[in-house]
Amino acid sequence: MTKERINPWLEKSIENILPLSISNDFKVAFSEWLFSGEVIDYGHVCVECELCEHDELRYHYKINNKLTDKLLWVGSSCILRFEEIAVFNENNEAVTSPDERRKVLERALKDKQIDISLEPLRKLWSVNFERRNYIHYQAEEIKSRNSISPDALNVLFMDFKKFEIDFKPEHYSVNLRDSLNQYQLLNMNEESQKLIWKTMSSQQHTKYRNKMKFKT
Repeated sequence: MTKERINPWLEKSIENILPLSISNDFKVAFSEWLFSGEVIDYGHVCVECELCEHDELRYHYKINNKLTDKLLWVGSSCILRFEEIAVFNENNEAVTSPDERRKVLERALKDKQIDISLEPLRKLWSVNFERRNYIHYQAEEIKSRNSISPDALNVLFMDFKKFEIDFKPEHYSVNLRDSLNQYQLLNMNEESQKLIWKTMSSQQHTKYRNKMKFKT
């Protein structure tokens, strides 16, 4: 394969992977690398992939070279495109199918986002003695990957503000599946609705956009 026939994305990836690898054959070099399981969620688009140099990324996934101990922070697309990069599931088994590899990356990202969302609750638990049981219950719901009712989220958000704990509403997800939760949302005051709006999915936005007390 001549250099002219390599697309720019692949060319950049080869240029960046070879100096950090043992092999000079790029396919063999990629097989030296594995996904570490570590993910960074920056909360907004602000970084580039250290492999292909694609910018406008929000998430970084760490890959390690098992022979050189070098590391790169890359986008999930590069891990999926280069099937030579090893990906292991929760049982420490290598997965090879595209769907299985994608699921591992998605789970790692979700685990990271859950950990981020729990940090304000940990701080709140340490200072709000009266609500410790309540805070613990909501934390367990989040750990179980459950979305939270509008009223429960509102209580947490108001307490975060009261105790001056930094938080981002978009790190949480709201449960609007049943009529009670829908009633809670639509009968909140405008300030609370604005915060809950940031927790809602695009599908939820579409459904409730014209029902909110504030203009979205």
